[in-house]
Amino acid sequence: MIGNNRLYMAVRTLATAEGDARARVCTAMLDVDKISRNEFHGSSDLWARIAQLKRETSAKGRLVQNGRLIRDMYENTAYMRLNRTYKKYAEEILAIWLETCK
Repeated sequence: MIGNNRLYMAVRTLATAEGDARARVCTAMLDVDKISRNEFHGSSDLWARIAQLKRETSAKGRLVQNGRLIRDMYENTAYMRLNRTYKKYAEEILAIWLETCK
């Protein structure tokens, strides 16, 4: 149930956070990233969708210069991507959460 609560927090962040879709998804992914398979109560198909979402939104890794974190992995990946791509990610997070509520 903890994983589902974290997914709810991600959806809440998408709805209430400031910024464009990229900024809201980056913030929401910090909650999604904390979900482990053992905590998530949903089908293996839904878990596969969460894992795919994590991979796609953190593909570039974090940006570090001289030992200082410049951008985390979600911000660094979003930096050069389109806002409409992140709108799709936001819709996917919402769709996964709605399916866990059934």
